[in-house]
Amino acid sequence: MDKLILTERNVAQALFRRLATTRDRMAPNCYALGWECDLLRITPAHYCHGYEIKLSKSDFQAEFRKSGRADRRKPNYYWFVTPANMVTVDDIPDSSTGLIWVEERNYAVRPRIIRVASRLHKEKVPEGVLKDLMLSIYFRYWRRVAGDDS
Repeated sequence: MDKLILTERNVAQALFRRLATTRDRMAPNCYALGWECDLLRITPAHYCHGYEIKLSKSDFQAEFRKSGRADRRKPNYYWFVTPANMVTVDDIPDSSTGLIWVEERNYAVRPRIIRVASRLHKEKVPEGVLKDLMLSIYFRYWRRVAGDDS
């Protein structure tokens, strides 16, 4: 059997299976609240987790060259998700950023938390913003099902 190739999609699916509770709201490839992330997770307490999936060292390093990151509103918790051993906690300048390694085992993507993200702030996602975000995700899903990915 061939080895499974890690893709952003199968990594996001593995994170969903590993991290979501029945009441968490999760969406891939999301632009929300003034920032974008590869996976967005909002807990029942309205705290927001942003996950950046980096499958190459160069993509990971490029994240730190982006301008304006500090000026934008941030999620309550911020995580990097990378292939196992591609980066270490020492490679991440901000000690509050979490790190999750993913690896292929038994033809499945398996996430492992290396460092838990620290809370960056206590501001919760307002109920109205959450409803708007869920409505946007709902329509994006049905456009995709209908074959219109625009």
